[in-house]
Amino acid sequence: MADKPLSIGFNVPFSEAIAAAVARKVVLPDKYYGELQGIARQQAFTISGITSLDQLQQVKDSLDQALKSGQSFHDWKKTVTESGILNLPKHRLDNIFRTNLQGAYMAGKWEKILNNVDRRPYVMYDAINDSRVRPSHLALDGIIRRWDDPFWQTHSPPNGYRCRCSIISLTEAQAQARSTGDKGLNKQPVYTDAKDIVRQAEPDKGWDYNPSDRLAGVKQAMANKEGKVSRVLLSSLSDKLKQTMQIVPLEGFDVVQGKVAQIAQGNPEWFPLGFNGIHAVSNPELFAAFNPKEALFYLSVADEMIPGFSPAKELISAVDKISLAQPLTFNNEYAIETLWHEMIHGITGILKTKYPLNIEPISEGIVQIIARHSYNPLLIAMGSSHIHQEKIITSGLAYPNVTANLLYLLNSANIEVESIIDVVKEGNIDPLKALIADKLSLSVNKFGYLLNLAEGKSLSAFKAKVDVQIKNAQRNKGAS
Repeated sequence: MADKPLSIGFNVPFSEAIAAAVARKVVLPDKYYGELQGIARQQAFTISGITSLDQLQQVKDSLDQALKSGQSFHDWKKTVTESGILNLPKHRLDNIFRTNLQGAYMAGKWEKILNNVDRRPYVMYDAINDSRVRPSHLALDGIIRRWDDPFWQTHSPPNGYRCRCSIISLTEAQAQARSTGDKGLNKQPVYTDAKDIVRQAEPDKGWDYNPSDRLAGVKQAMANKEGKVSRVLLSSLSDKLKQTMQIVPLEGFDVVQGKVAQIAQGNPEWFPLGFNGIHAVSNPELFAAFNPKEALFYLSVADEMIPGFSPAKELISAVDKISLAQPLTFNNEYAIETLWHEMIHGITGILKTKYPLNIEPISEGIVQIIARHSYNPLLIAMGSSHIHQEKIITSGLAYPNVTANLLYLLNSANIEVESIIDVVKEGNIDPLKALIADKLSLSVNKFGYLLNLAEGKSLSAFKAKVDVQIKNAQRNKGAS
């Protein structure tokens, strides 16, 4: 018998959707969402304003049955109202019905997609193009990414209450055919709001999760105590959150996100590993970071590492001042250079330690030098130009010793900074090291000795050591 259509914007039932609905065994009052948020919404069931676990369980059972039988909203509403399970206005019931069944349906749809990724490895976001669709959801319409792209971990529908968006699986040929110009694979999640400000298209608050995910800690908690509010559940989530990057809401950062996404779309050569977003994070041990695997950029809101300098907040200030045609402060401009620094990691391929002891600071120093000398194109793309570059080159806040010392080595070897990005290929700095050593007539051992000093020595102390080594090398070369 053919599946009976359910008139809420999608067809049900199918086995994966039913399984997803039934799997949501933890029934929680909505007060626990302050702890859970989106990270476990796909595993727990709740209705705002209802705190009786028994009543929640009855509603959940009725929705599970509606999904299995292909019941319409009208029939489900009649069932729950006549039985006395719920006595709510029609619009509340409609919200409960649509939101919960759409969530189960999308989880089931992902199960189907994951079972067919060999033949259809791409997924396209499909919004309803009518007057009721939210602008941030419409902006996602037509975006195509591989099934395993990190984009789907945060942007898979449903992306809010009563969200009607869906996804469509595609073959590689279909994905490429839909990706001309700035469409499909090339489309970035941005939109222009009513105030003509470009913003990052994000899910509604608390909905940035993939309904197919299964958090191990939540599963274990459910196994321990199904159907009840479990302290194990809440503590396992807390532990998980402590171990991950703490992305924080920051007023005004959505404008930054929109601007950077717009720049990424217009300058793909600056993002060779892709661009899936930029986030503000509350990590006092983090200054800025680039995750090459997920193509995500992070800027810290904290100023513990450099007192008085919060990269995320200074970037918000910079974008705001540019929009008002006001001059940037040193910290504003340095925040933009900081973002460019992380982009240089992707451009050069200098991403992780591949070399002997003490070489990681050397790699960072090289990226610092390249970024400080070359960030003006990003400033221009943002609508500004450099004012403080000379000071940033000589007095940048991060890795001060190793950066100044490496720059002195380059100057001593008469190597132009603009040329070294072509020498550093695919993250391999060995050719650059060999070039500097050759220009200075230093042996591998002597040059390695200087590199080991570069991280910890002050510039004056390092200069003295370098000058001695160069003088000895020139004397030895003349004697031979």
